[in-house]
Amino acid sequence: DVTALALQDEIKDGTNKVRDELKSQGDSLRGEIGGVYRDARAHTDSQVTAVRDELKAEGDSLRGEIGGVYRDARAHTDSQVTAVRDELSRDIIAGTSAAVAYTDASSLALQDEIKEKADETVQVSRAYTDKSVRDARKE
Repeated sequence: DVTALALQDEIKDGTNKVRDELKSQGDSLRGEIGGVYRDARAHTDSQVTAVRDELKAEGDSLRGEIGGVYRDARAHTDSQVTAVRDELSRDIIAGTSAAVAYTDASSLALQDEIKEKADETVQVSRAYTDKSVRDARKE
C-alpha cells in the first residue's frame, strides 16, 4: 500500500510542520513574553527611580524648610531673649538709680536732723554756760 504509506508520510510531514510551526510560535511567544517582561521591568525600575528621585527631592526640600523654620525660630528666640535682657537691664538700672536717690535723700534728711539737734544742743549749752557765768558773777 503505497497510498497508505504516502498518506502516513503526508500525515507525518503535516504533523512535523505543525510541530515546527507550534515550536516556532512558542519561541516567538517566549521572545515576546521576555520582551514584555524586560519592558515591564525597565518601566518599573524607571518608575521606582522617578519616585525615589521625587522623594529625595521632597526630602531635601523638607529638610531645607525645617532648617529655615529652625533658623527663624532660633532668631526669634534670640531676639526675644535680648529684648527681655535689655528690659531687665533698664529696670535694674532704674531701680539702682531710685535706690541711690532715696539713700542720698535719706542721708541728707538725717544730716539735716543731726545738724538741727547739734544746733539745739549748742544753744542749750551756751544758755547754760551763760547762766552759769552770770550766776558765778553774782556770787
